[in-house]
Amino acid sequence: MTVVVVESWDEWVQIPSTTLGGSFGPLSLYITPYLAQVREQGYAVGSLYEQMHVLKMCDRWMKRTGREVRDLDEAAMRDCLRRVARYSYGKKAAASTLRRLLAMLRRMGAAAPPKTEFPDQMEQLIGTYERFLLDERNLVPDSLAHCRLFARRFLTERFGDGPLKLSTLRAADVTAFIQRHAHDHGPFHARHLVRVTRSFLRYLYYKGLVDSDLSLAVPKVARWRLSTLPKYLPAAHVRQVLRHCNRKTALGRRDYAILLLLARLGLRAGEVVKLRLEDID
Repeated sequence: MTVVVVESWDEWVQIPSTTLGGSFGPLSLYITPYLAQVREQGYAVGSLYEQMHVLKMCDRWMKRTGREVRDLDEAAMRDCLRRVARYSYGKKAAASTLRRLLAMLRRMGAAAPPKTEFPDQMEQLIGTYERFLLDERNLVPDSLAHCRLFARRFLTERFGDGPLKLSTLRAADVTAFIQRHAHDHGPFHARHLVRVTRSFLRYLYYKGLVDSDLSLAVPKVARWRLSTLPKYLPAAHVRQVLRHCNRKTALGRRDYAILLLLARLGLRAGEVVKLRLEDID
């Protein structure tokens, strides 16, 4: 594997785009124009490593799924973002990089222009809320999906198929919504419901769509299960667990590495499970 390390824009320009992209998929011809664009926009050289990683993953995804550049649109980019967001490196730059890429491809005539369909009032509101979460909160696609789900459910139960008269929302509507769904699944679902509902209501107030901050009306959901468990293991106990891994076997070395990631880097179990070689810098 060839590792390319550059420190100035002149060095970036001199390197073939296929080397930077790391593959020879449908996007390989558009990497140099993308570099020229971000250079004009004043991006630092250091930020390009993340952006190039995102383009490389997108290129591989397109090649694997049989997509061409002309097939790219907002829906395709969302699918690609779900793939890119599985990896920690480049995750923060993924959404903005793909938006810039699609805009550039459309200006060049390589990708189709946006569809002229006009979303209804609810979908338009949820769309602006989603863009806010992407741009201002930098949420990953899984979190965005949950935010869309709960926001759409709340609006649908309150207004049905009628117009969104947000000025008529009251604290009682919020409380009733939480009470109806707090026990649909388990404690984790209830806490997530409360957190996402507060986020959506704060957005409505921030944008001036409602007169009062209805997020204050979202009730808390008690969670007593596992409340007596310790918040963390003492260092001595962690060392004792690590000593029980038989590092002479492949399985024991794997377990030892997983435990180190959990104990020293503070990764969650789901993050460890999703680790790939591409995440290692």
